[in-house]
Amino acid sequence: MNFNQFVHKTIDWVKPPGTLKMNVDSSRVSANGSACGGILRDHHGQAVKVSYCKVSSSSSIFVETRAL
Repeated sequence: MNFNQFVHKTIDWVKPPGTLKMNVDSSRVSANGSACGGILRDHHGQAVKVSYCKVSSSSSIFVETRAL
C-alpha cells in the first residue's frame, strides 16, 4: 500500500431549487452614522432584491441587524 499516493476526488453540490441566499454588510461612515446593504439571490445566483440604507447610529450590532 502506498500512503504517498495522491487521490483526487471531486465533490459537486447543487443549490436546491427554490432556495434563496441573503448576504448583508455594514460599514461605519462617520462618528455619527453608518450604512448597510444586502442582496438576496435565487438558486441560479440571480439578484432578487437589493437594498441599501443610511443609519444614524454608529452601533455595529444595530446597523448589522438593520441590514437584515
